[in-house]
Amino acid sequence: MTLRRGLGLALLLVAAYVFWDAARAVLMLVERGSGFSDALLNPPLSAIKIAGGVIALLGGILAASGKPLGGAAGFIGGLIFGASPALFAALSLNPMDSLKDGIPALIMVGVSLALLFIKRPA
Repeated sequence: MTLRRGLGLALLLVAAYVFWDAARAVLMLVERGSGFSDALLNPPLSAIKIAGGVIALLGGILAASGKPLGGAAGFIGGLIFGASPALFAALSLNPMDSLKDGIPALIMVGVSLALLFIKRPA
């Protein structure tokens, strides 16, 4: 396994975790009687987390399979997901939740930057 594929697999695993975590929170609210659109869009943090997770997940799949643009998609997904802790801070919500989302966002951005700067074998 090459370094790029290993980094792509790491990105895939972190992105799958953040997507699962965001989707689980939305489904929990829906099970408790909230409407799906309310759970997803009020506040819009869940939609941002899910969108960032999906884009980073696609980037991880592309990078792990050796296709181009995996690092760029992972970087964009990590930045979108990273907007969530910034919104937590702006809304003055629990800072520990911000940390819980900030660490995976930093990992996704860091791995994606490594994927962007490591050359693919010819």
